[in-house]
Amino acid sequence: MDLSESEWGTPAPDRTGSWAIVVLEQGTRQVQGVIGPFRSPGHAQAYACDGGFADWLIVPSLYLMSPTEPEIAAIAVL
Repeated sequence: MDLSESEWGTPAPDRTGSWAIVVLEQGTRQVQGVIGPFRSPGHAQAYACDGGFADWLIVPSLYLMSPTEPEIAAIAVL
């Protein structure tokens, strides 16, 4: 996964703190998926608006990378 500045929105010294979009099913508000990471809530909000999602939440998350295989990563929603 490329962690370029364009994906994160803004540079920051701590590359583990992040934000995610939790996409919800309209009506039931059950979780359909998680999109991220984003460097700020504002960048996540802009992405969600541009993506045309009907219902979503912006939540803090933790970006986890494998120390031995940096291409393996996961997002933990907090």
